[in-house]
Amino acid sequence: MIVGFSLQHVEAEKKTPGQGKLNINYNSSIEDVTAAKVSAMDETVARITFSLPILYQQGDKDVAEIQFSGSVLWQKDAEDVIAQWEEDGSLDKDISAAVTNHVFRKCLTHAVGLADSLDLPSPVPMPRVNK
Repeated sequence: MIVGFSLQHVEAEKKTPGQGKLNINYNSSIEDVTAAKVSAMDETVARITFSLPILYQQGDKDVAEIQFSGSVLWQKDAEDVIAQWEEDGSLDKDISAAVTNHVFRKCLTHAVGLADSLDLPSPVPMPRVNK
C-alpha cells in the first residue's frame, strides 16, 4: 500500500524547435529500494526511488525532455519488499505495477502543464469535443 509520494527533481528543457509530428516516449524505472522511517508511523516502510524521463523526438533528433525523479513510500510487507530488492534487484509484479501506475498518474499530471509552458504537445491524449 502506497503511503507517500515525493518529487526530488523536476527538469524540463526544449532543446530545438520541433516541426510536424513529434514522438513522445516515457518509461518509469525503479532505481532503488531502501528502508525508511516516517514520523507518523511506528513501522518501517520501503522507500522506492524512481525516475521518469519523457522524451520528445522527431526522427532521431531529441527535441525536448521532461525529467522527474522522486520516491514512493510502500507500507505493506515493507521488510519483504526491501529483502527481495536486496536479493535480486526486483519487486513483486503487483507492487511494481501499483508503484509505476502511481508514478505515472502523479508525474504525467505535472508534465501536462510543463509541456504547455514549453509549447509542446501534451504527453497524454486530451479529450476532444466534436461538433
